[in-house]
Amino acid sequence: MTAEALARLPQDRIQTITPDNQQGRPVTYKVVLGPDRTTSTEFARTTMATVSTLLVAIVGFYFGQRATSTGMDKGVEAAKR
Repeated sequence: MTAEALARLPQDRIQTITPDNQQGRPVTYKVVLGPDRTTSTEFARTTMATVSTLLVAIVGFYFGQRATSTGMDKGVEAAKR
């Protein structure tokens, strides 16, 4: 890979760069790139959104059921009087 091509690579994905000097030829580089992390980032965002939505639904159901139960108990007590 030439220096011009190396400059166009995404810098956050480069793991190693090794110059390859052969006599009579321009300097080239051997480059090892790491994986693209956009897919794993999107997966993490989607997972967090799903888990937080489930948590809100469970907590809302718990407190809603509890409030209804308390209201029913007070209603039964008032009806007995």
